[in-house]
Amino acid sequence: MLDSLTPQKRARHLLNQMVLHSDGLDLYDLSESLFVSIPTLNNDLKRAKTVLDSFNLKYHRDGYTIMLEGTEQNKRKLISYLFNEESADGFVNIGSIEEAYGYDLKSFKQELVDILTKYNIYADEYSICNIILHIVISIDRIKDNKTVFIDTVQINSENESDALQAIANHISDTFDIQVNEYEIKQPGPADSWQYDKLGYNST
Repeated sequence: MLDSLTPQKRARHLLNQMVLHSDGLDLYDLSESLFVSIPTLNNDLKRAKTVLDSFNLKYHRDGYTIMLEGTEQNKRKLISYLFNEESADGFVNIGSIEEAYGYDLKSFKQELVDILTKYNIYADEYSICNIILHIVISIDRIKDNKTVFIDTVQINSENESDALQAIANHISDTFDIQVNEYEIKQPGPADSWQYDKLGYNST
């Protein structure tokens, strides 16, 4: 229940609401839904700001309306962080992602593993789940017209480029959504789509 959240959980809820309400979040409405006062929310905002700072994000306040500011890329990193924080023991698994986003991801996961195997790329279970979380977050944001345009991520080899394109095609076929080249190259949950930085080992 929202009325029994700890200050830390309220701060996370506040951050989630900031991401969801891109046009601005009304603190009065939030205080009513959480059954807390505006001064209490002000304290929660201080806790939230500490987290935002670590993702190079900030909020703008106009009276009792707050709006999250920063790049879409960093907002997605924040979403991934919050999901991990709210997961049991901080460990992301396919079941928790399916429950949160309403997708059946088991066959998608297997095909993703098959693609990585085809291109001689190894990823452990933890990495695979975080990649899928990154993909699902991206899909959710794209459907809400929140796209990423960044072309600074370097792809180290033709093998990696081919693997990324195969993953992009798999995403498009499964979720009926087009993924642009910037989305394919953008940094993922462990700082980059590039496999060496995701903890993969090419052989």
